[in-house]
Amino acid sequence: PGLGGPATAITWRGDSNLVAFATDAGPIAVFDMERGDRISNQSLHGGVLAAVFQPDGRLLTAGRDGRARIGDVGGGETAGWASIGDLATAVASSADGTMIAVGGLDGVVRLCTVGDSAVRTSVRADPPLVEETALAALESSLAIAESGLSDAELAAGAANDAASAAEQAASSATAMLESIRATHAESIRVHATATASLAAIDTLLAEPRRRLERAAAERAAVGERLLELEVEAEHRAAEMRAAVETLATLETDAVLSGRTPEDSTEVQASRRLAEGATALAQRAAADVGDARTALETHRIREETWRAAIDARRPELEAARNAEAIARAAVEEAATALAIHEEDAARAATVLASAREAATGAKDALAVARASRESASAAVAEARAGLDRLRTRIAADRGRVRGDEG
Repeated sequence: PGLGGPATAITWRGDSNLVAFATDAGPIAVFDMERGDRISNQSLHGGVLAAVFQPDGRLLTAGRDGRARIGDVGGGETAGWASIGDLATAVASSADGTMIAVGGLDGVVRLCTVGDSAVRTSVRADPPLVEETALAALESSLAIAESGLSDAELAAGAANDAASAAEQAASSATAMLESIRATHAESIRVHATATASLAAIDTLLAEPRRRLERAAAERAAVGERLLELEVEAEHRAAEMRAAVETLATLETDAVLSGRTPEDSTEVQASRRLAEGATALAQRAAADVGDARTALETHRIREETWRAAIDARRPELEAARNAEAIARAAVEEAATALAIHEEDAARAATVLASAREAATGAKDALAVARASRESASAAVAEARAGLDRLRTRIAADRGRVRGDEG
């Protein structure tokens, strides 16, 4: 049977039992392959340009009205989307049937969700024209040429400024050189004086420093000995306390047993031990006292020498600062002298280079201007050609939109 117009699409249902033919004239015919008869003949879109069965058996179509729709085989619409503003020329469905893609004559593919009929995103599908790419390259070349021209103009001005600066630098370098030489000589003299003063103060402090070190060493030795004596004194005191306690216990036992302590040989022996322990404890305590006295003597001696050194410290620090300042002044003057000795020679070299650069920049400026003019002409020609091509494409699209429409 006839379709009523030229076929624009053919699609099979998943079970291959139904086949649908779309026509630009409007109707879309659905045939049952088992029975061999037409079961539906719907007029849609004012001309159907694309059709495909969805996984669930419904029919997805799009056409001249710019819309996409989903309907059952009998013709009822179950989902639809607003017009894309141009011919809808292609459709496709996701494997699960939850999303569709609608392509238009404008070259844009829209991805839509079936549940809420929303357009999620749009993608430009057709590539740019070769002429558009060529024009972009020419415009990029023109921008580079204009940038080069601007750089050349700046370079010429900078070269002239550099020549003037070099002449001024050469003049000032000579005057500065003589001044720096005088400053350098004076800084050397001042540094020699400061170094001599610092050496003299160090000589005066040599003996007090030696005495201080000796006193500190002696005090440390006495301190160590004092610790030993204190340990010994504590040991002797403990022995004395033990002997006295033992004596008291024996005397008490003698009295309780009806004897006098003088009659007990054990008491007498313990009394002699207690007296000996007491004597040793007293001697140890006396040794500790002597060591403490010696320690204090050494501490006073150490503080005396430290005070003598501290009294000279401001003078010493002043001399050190003066020497450091003078040494820095010598180094600074030497650096400045080396710099200014090179300035005059460098100024002449810079001047010659600047003049050469100005000539080169002038030549480069001429080349850049010619390059810009050439690039500008090429861009103008390419734009005119692209405009003509776009006019032809627009006319072709107009004819397509108007075919039997």
